[in-house]
Amino acid sequence: MPRLTLFPKLPTDIQVEGLIFDMDGTLCLPQTWMFSEMRRVLGIARSVDILDHIYSLDVAEQEIAHEKKPQPGLEELMLVTIPTIVFDTAKSIPVPRSQQTP
Repeated sequence: MPRLTLFPKLPTDIQVEGLIFDMDGTLCLPQTWMFSEMRRVLGIARSVDILDHIYSLDVAEQEIAHEKKPQPGLEELMLVTIPTIVFDTAKSIPVPRSQQTP
């Protein structure tokens, strides 16, 4: 059975071409407390745009950010959850389904 994955290893694997980050409440109710927590943990002043802060990081910090690995189980969760929650409403988008549960 084909599987949707970030890093295809098998000929039947389908590579994820995009991820949905609902940070503004488009798909789910907004959870704005996360922005305050993100600012606190990273030491970003309220007057600084979070994206501007990210773009201002030096090259070494940006490279470290790209080395981050997904939490164990994230790929499996995305395989089951994203097609079920998001793509079920857009019937025209074919998404392989897993028989596994997270």
